[in-house]
Amino acid sequence: MNATLDVVAPSEPLDEFARYHVYRLYHKAFPVVSGGGEVVGCVRSAVLETVPPARWPFTPGGELASPCNTSNTVLPTADAWDAFSRMNENGTSRLLVVENHRLWGIVTLNDLLRFLAIEFRDRAAWPECQTTPPTEPDEPN
Repeated sequence: MNATLDVVAPSEPLDEFARYHVYRLYHKAFPVVSGGGEVVGCVRSAVLETVPPARWPFTPGGELASPCNTSNTVLPTADAWDAFSRMNENGTSRLLVVENHRLWGIVTLNDLLRFLAIEFRDRAAWPECQTTPPTEPDEPN
């Protein structure tokens, strides 16, 4: 998870959104966070294609943000498999980590792939540390 975040203010016009976020970082989506720190939603770089460039200075990015929901957020307590499954189900590569309308961070597909690489490497190097799921006891005859 990345806790150093690039967020968009709800009133930030699309020309600034494009210049300071999309063209600088090349992400597909950015969290929209109010001045009080509450997550308002998520604005995608694709919204730039829906508004004529001449209107960008007059169009707040927050107006085009999609609301936070289970397809683009996870709780801080979610494990890697939950996040990976949610990304797979929704065809996304980034999830906002949100609890009580507060943004904790962003988890990306690259974060999860790095985690899995470490997990599999450690399992291969230390097989005696692997846990096996408990099995049901045999039924008495």
